[in-house]
Amino acid sequence: MRIPACAQAHNGPLVRAVREQAIRIWQNRAHLDRPVTDRHGAVLVPDLKNFFGVEAKRADGLETLLATILVQVCDADYRSKWILEQDHQLAKADRYLSLRRTAIRAGFIPDEYSRDPGDRIERAVAWERQIGLISYTEHVRVTEEVDVEQPDGTVVKQLVARSKASKRRLSFAELGQLGPTVEAACVYVDRKARQDYKRRDKKFKKAVDEMHAAPPPEELPAPDPLAPAPRAPGAPDPDISEAVREEHPDWLPPQIFAEARRREALVTNDSS
Repeated sequence: MRIPACAQAHNGPLVRAVREQAIRIWQNRAHLDRPVTDRHGAVLVPDLKNFFGVEAKRADGLETLLATILVQVCDADYRSKWILEQDHQLAKADRYLSLRRTAIRAGFIPDEYSRDPGDRIERAVAWERQIGLISYTEHVRVTEEVDVEQPDGTVVKQLVARSKASKRRLSFAELGQLGPTVEAACVYVDRKARQDYKRRDKKFKKAVDEMHAAPPPEELPAPDPLAPAPRAPGAPDPDISEAVREEHPDWLPPQIFAEARRREALVTNDSS
């Protein structure tokens, strides 16, 4: 079996598990109706006759299905399960992997092939939808310019609106039916993706909270112990007021303050 180049270069746990399982399935393609076990009796490849159905009767049909699954596992987002376009330039126009790009990455057609990708990939994706491996497909309306032949033999350009399958979601529950190693890898990457998402979400929320938080209060310099005590507006010098109070203990505060202001004014005039 020919493994797609993207799956050969990918070393993620799920891609590695599906790749190794695809090789086992291919080697056992003549007996998919009975499981393959190791020397201890543990199941390596379960009974997959009903899983692949009539598509696996031909070797090229089974190879098409396995290659398509490998490409989609390589390009799937493990948190949302959407099958995404990995080329950044192409993703600017459509971030979801198209059928043509799937066929190219699977090796069904060359990259320079500009026509319809053919029914090979169409049959594989139709089979995936039938068994639930593609759990959700969202269509969008697109307008294309096509050549339309007129009754007189002339060819004119005409805009045609059609439905296009833009978004596809992979089902890890169905993917796990390929075998216990694939099922364990599905559980692992799904849990890790959720943990990473929560960690990034927590970090993002913390950054937002810090951005909207009130600025810290301005730190005032420490008071100088040798500096004179602050006075209220209009109040006399506290030292002069204390001296007047000691000299006239029977005076009321208004009298003390008035005398203190008078003495302070004298001191100010003398110093000036």
